[in-house]
Order: sequence, then C-alpha cells, then structure tokens
Amino acid sequence: MNTFYSQLGRVLEERTPFHQEGYYLLYDGNRAKFSPTKPIHIEIVTAESFVNTLVKNSKAVISSFASGPDNKDVYVFNLQADEFYNINIYLNTLEGFQRALERNPMDRDERSINWLKYNQGDFRYHLWLEDDKIVNYFTQLADLTTYPEEDFLFNTEDQPIIAFEAGIIKMGYYLLTLRAMQRLITEGELESLNTTEDFIAFASTGNNDVDYSIVMPKTIEPALFAKIFPFDHAKDLKFRELMLQNQHFSVTEYLDYWSDAVLSSYSDTIPYIYGKSDLEVFIQMEHLGNALAQECIQRLNPLIDLEIIEIENYYFIYYYIETLHFAGPLTKQQLDDCKQLANRMNERGEDLEDALREINAVINL
Repeated sequence: MNTFYSQLGRVLEERTPFHQEGYYLLYDGNRAKFSPTKPIHIEIVTAESFVNTLVKNSKAVISSFASGPDNKDVYVFNLQADEFYNINIYLNTLEGFQRALERNPMDRDERSINWLKYNQGDFRYHLWLEDDKIVNYFTQLADLTTYPEEDFLFNTEDQPIIAFEAGIIKMGYYLLTLRAMQRLITEGELESLNTTEDFIAFASTGNNDVDYSIVMPKTIEPALFAKIFPFDHAKDLKFRELMLQNQHFSVTEYLDYWSDAVLSSYSDTIPYIYGKSDLEVFIQMEHLGNALAQECIQRLNPLIDLEIIEIENYYFIYYYIETLHFAGPLTKQQLDDCKQLANRMNERGEDLEDALREINAVINL
C-alpha cells in the first residue's frame, strides 16, 4: 500500500481541499523557495488561471491536429498529468491503433488487445503543451520544490520570476487537469475532431488503478465505460459483491482484513487484483464512523513508542493515520489524543517526520 494514492484519491474526489496556505516562487538560476505570504509585483498563478491555461493550450493543440490530414477515426483523447509534473495530450486513431498492432505481432487475447488499444504509451500521437510559459514554469518549479533552497541562499535583491499557489504544486495539479478536461468536453472543444461512435475523452494521472477507478469515470458515461472496458467492469462488479459480504465486520475485523493490502506490492491482493486504488480500502470502512478513529488511535500509540520502528511498522502507522480521514469528525478527546501522538512523533525527530506531517493534517481538518 502507498497511502499517497489514497490522499490523491481524496483530492480527486474533492473529499479533501487541495488548497494550501502560501506560495512557491521560481527564481533565476533554477532556484525555488516557499513563501507563507503573498508576493507582490510578480505574476501569481492561481488554481483558476492554471485551469484556464490548460484549456487554452489544449484548444490550440486540438485545433492544430483537427486541421491536419490525420484527423479521422479518432477514438480516444487523454489529458494526462503525471508524477513528474508533465502535462501532455495523448490521442489515437484507428489507423494508429492498427500500427500498434503491427508493431506487436505476437498472439494476443482480447484483454491484451484492449489494453494495447487504450494504453497511452502505444498511442501514435503525443502532443505537448510545453510551448506555454506557465506550463513550462510549473514543471520546472514543481520539480525544484522537492528540495527547496534555504532562505540564506537568496539575496534581498533577488526577484522571483513567477509564483504558484502552493496547493497547485503539491497535489492540486492532478485535480486541475481533470477540471480542464471536463471543461474541454462541456465547452465543445473536442467537436472539431472526427471521432468514432465510441469515442472517449478522459484525464489521467499515470496510475492505472487511480485512473480506471476514480478519474476516467468522471468523463466517461457508465454504459460506455462498461462497453469499452468490459474486463475492468467485470472486476468492479466482483469487487462490489465481495465488499457486500464484509459489511458485518467489526472495526477490528475490518482493520485487520486490509493487513495484506497494507504490506503488499499491489499485484496479488485485494483491492488491487480488482483494479481498485488504495482509496477504496478506506472507503469500505468509513461507515464504521467514530469507532474507527478510536481503534486507530489506540493502535498508533504502541507503534510510535517502539524503540526500533521497522519498515512494516511504518506501513501500519501511515495506514492508521490515513484511516482517520474516513472516520468522521473526531471528538475533542480524540483530537487531544492525536495532538499527544503528534508531540511524541515530534520528539522522535526524523524517524516520524512524514507521519507527523500526516497526523497534523488530520488535526487541522
């Protein structure tokens, strides 16, 4: 399990606001830093202006393709934001798909052929947005914010080139790319493409489980999704049936039920074998309410007091903290307990630095 993908799912489902206080600033010399206050006298990219930029530049790319000779039998259009902060357009035509089949002449079953047909890496057309200033600055700045420069490395005379709202950089750009894709559809910007009857358009993150279970259904009608992705639809039905059988589980039984997923490498455990993202683990428990929070807090206490925290212990620490986001409003006592946990995590320093940041996010909900 990687709870990052549950956090991403919360943002994409708009369960958790992506907005964060502060701004990230880009400077000459490939330098970046965080500012808690709004900068003055420079361009500031907001969530709204970021979406506007993606829509404007996507329209230009679509128009250029639509006016060319390859605009025929377009069956798929994708606006992708990936983990490397690249935002690109992928599309394919039936002719492009046929070429992909010819490049891969080995025997294929129906499932493999369907995968090849909708795998962006095998699309013929990769259309870049990189000519846009804001998109370029975003990619450059976002990469730099992984290790921002210390303040003492900047002179008072240094002037930033541009600033972005912090929430865009850290995770919001995935949701904003989805919003841009939704606008392209609702505003009719794809109508200049000569499309097939079963044409689909969707945003994506580069993570298949997140895309198929969360993002793609935002812009593909359920009946069309089931027709185009019958294997994924069948897995979804099986997963829902299995989860109905678990509704009688107690809090402790449900938390223990997902232990294999917590420790897994994704390939061979529930929910991943059904094409579900990490978010689904937590959604299946949210009906348990406040009792879920109480059990997670109790389980966190001994884990953070271990003299040596092994890698498996870390997995469960992050698992229990993420679960708190799905347990409903915490009581005053539970909030106080979380604050005490945070204080003890802080005392351990770097050992629990990431966990401290996560539990503080729960406290500040």
